[in-house]
Amino acid sequence: MRRLRLAIEGCYPSFADTDLVMRILGVLCSYERVSRWQPHDLLIRGPFSDGSGRRRLVSRIWARQQQLLSRRAGVRLHVSAENPFAANYQSFEESGCDFGLGHEIRCGDPSYWRLPHWVNYIDFRLQGIPAIEHWVRLGAPLTCEQLQQPLRWNRGGVERAVFVCSSLNAERRFLLRRISLTLPTDGFGRAFDPAIRDHARSSFTKRDLLGRYRFCFCPENAIAPGYVTEKIPESFACGAIPIGYVDPLVSLDFDSGAIINLHDFLAIGVEKGLAEVIHTQAAMDRLLSTPLLRQPYPLEGLLSFLRRVVEAARSGL
Repeated sequence: MRRLRLAIEGCYPSFADTDLVMRILGVLCSYERVSRWQPHDLLIRGPFSDGSGRRRLVSRIWARQQQLLSRRAGVRLHVSAENPFAANYQSFEESGCDFGLGHEIRCGDPSYWRLPHWVNYIDFRLQGIPAIEHWVRLGAPLTCEQLQQPLRWNRGGVERAVFVCSSLNAERRFLLRRISLTLPTDGFGRAFDPAIRDHARSSFTKRDLLGRYRFCFCPENAIAPGYVTEKIPESFACGAIPIGYVDPLVSLDFDSGAIINLHDFLAIGVEKGLAEVIHTQAAMDRLLSTPLLRQPYPLEGLLSFLRRVVEAARSGL
């Protein structure tokens, strides 16, 4: 069976080498990477790939050229790790793609599979999927088994929160000021140390750093239904109680009883709500006895979805 011709555009820089989608495709089929502008069987398109008018015009001209040359356009797969409410975000529907993967909530849509970005950091080697041995920011990958157990709390850690951040937007600054009234918080990363140029040069991993603290302030960069990245499960896996800021639909992925979600306290004040939790024994007991995952991530569903994508790419839909 011939190799699929695979093109990628608009995805984050390390996508081809590290993303779970690419690792799964490497198991499901044999492929060769080609340019976006070469004939291809499968195009993986990121959420910002057609964000400009000029780019959309170029794409339309190229597609028309392929039609005139009697070449099929290839199957298009929209893949996003980004917040669907971000500026210039091109949704699955707007992208014109045939299939989609990401944070969008499209219940009952057979052409879309919800794949929150935190799943990218799970070790699925036992299921036959290659794993990243060492993530630059995290260290060793996460496991569903660990997330399905109660928190192994860093009882000997510092009675403070740790906050690892590259970019402090207005919302994060506000939340940081408010929680610091209740729980002293230490900041690390490029937002607090301008000498750090990027994550790869931070000189620490979250495994090492978070393991020294009892709490971790881990807000998402923005709120959107279904948008859940790696921040909460990383905190949990490192033994620090997650203090998140995430849409209540985080319950689609995690047991809310294992998280302090500041979004729940906006009406009364996040510092007051946080104080009520960490100074109440019953609330702390619940946090320390509740696994983050109720069940393993449904990997077989994702595999079945991507098999359909590969089959469609082979047959030209």
